[in-house]
Amino acid sequence: MKLLSRAARRITTFSASVRKASLHRHPVLQLWDLLTHRVLLNFGVKAYYEHRFYMPGKSWEEKSRFVCLYGSPYFPWAKNAKRYNLIFNHKYIEKNFLIGAGLPTPALLAAIGKDYDIKDENQLYDFLTARSEPIVIKPIGASKGSDVMVLRPQGDVFHLGTDTLTKEQIWKRLTRRSGDGWIAEKYVECVGLAKRMHPASLNSFRVMTVQLQNGEWCLLDCVLKSGRDDNIVDNALSDSGLKIWLDSDGRIDHVWDYQTDSSITSHPSTGVKLVGELVEGYQEVVDLALRASSKLGFAGSIGFDIAYTADGPVILEGNASWSCRFQRWDRGLITDEIAPQMNRRNIFSTWDKRCMHPDSLYTKWFK
Repeated sequence: MKLLSRAARRITTFSASVRKASLHRHPVLQLWDLLTHRVLLNFGVKAYYEHRFYMPGKSWEEKSRFVCLYGSPYFPWAKNAKRYNLIFNHKYIEKNFLIGAGLPTPALLAAIGKDYDIKDENQLYDFLTARSEPIVIKPIGASKGSDVMVLRPQGDVFHLGTDTLTKEQIWKRLTRRSGDGWIAEKYVECVGLAKRMHPASLNSFRVMTVQLQNGEWCLLDCVLKSGRDDNIVDNALSDSGLKIWLDSDGRIDHVWDYQTDSSITSHPSTGVKLVGELVEGYQEVVDLALRASSKLGFAGSIGFDIAYTADGPVILEGNASWSCRFQRWDRGLITDEIAPQMNRRNIFSTWDKRCMHPDSLYTKWFK
């Protein structure tokens, strides 16, 4: 039944995409496009419709510069071997790696779980009693922003958004969910426009970097993420967040709202003007991402989540699966400057299954 249900959802999604594209391209020609884009550019169905390759105006070369689900003409992450998954997906290991590399990251306060510092409720109660400032508790396993808790102490209770939790209720939440355990770290706040646009969430930069054939690390793109409404997480790829594109100076030039599936110019929750505004700390954030990348030479491409705070930029986490959906729709991530220094496939090459694709955690569409 699960297979039938999944197939039905895919057919429904595919049909909706074909109907939408039919305003610009006949369905029969779309089928021809799907074949040619797969053979010539290694693009799948999702890439064709998500990046609107059915629209006129883009040459084959321009299309080739997009990084898409299940492959593309360029392999910037060909060195992201799966054996390194644990470093990025296990947040306790990743946190200690960042600390050991001397990179700025929110202070690790404790790890919670049967194999870590805090193993039972009494130890957790003692830990929480000693807190006088807000803390963040998040799953050790990759969670794409879900189950993250920002706890603000007030007397014997903690505020989590609009909820008030006792220590006992926090323990129940922790034992009811993530079996891999949790990490508790110091809460940090962003500053400037990133803070003003939506104070309830920690709005961070997603900085995507790539290692070229000569070993040099370069910037692919830097996107600001923001929460909305009552959300405390800046998940820009869901209805709870915004994806904010920046120019090379750190000025906002486009904002996408997933909830309304449209472009906007101001924040929908606070009304703060976004398009045309300069975001503080942009260059410092990019510089930190490139410095951190140089310490991860075993990887081929990384997406860092970095917050710009009063003390400068800090790395929240790194992601090998950084999602191609962060790239723009009008142009791909692979620029004229870096394309000559990257591997490019031909119609006879195949994807190296030993390596990780940036969308390996986002495989809801067909190949």
